[in-house]
Amino acid sequence: MIIEVYDNYNKIYLNLLKFIFLQMDAIASICKNFLLKFSFSTKKAKDELFNNFGRRGLQFSMLYTTFISDFYRGIIFEQSLKFGYFKDLSGKFSKI
Repeated sequence: MIIEVYDNYNKIYLNLLKFIFLQMDAIASICKNFLLKFSFSTKKAKDELFNNFGRRGLQFSMLYTTFISDFYRGIIFEQSLKFGYFKDLSGKFSKI
């Protein structure tokens, strides 16, 4: 009984971590794609972004979104291994 409850807790915790990861990864991807698309597609858009954010601000925004995405990927990987799960090539979590 206790083992079943603990296993269910692990699954709930893992699902919560996956949800947080997917949300943060989606936000980071949207921000990164937006910045890349509009900063390098046309000279006018590039100049407009640099005027609004500045060159350093734009670089920092891209670096920050990449960092957030990688940071949450690391947490999911570490926690999933801790609880005996791994993510296979298809993207599904399986019990070790």
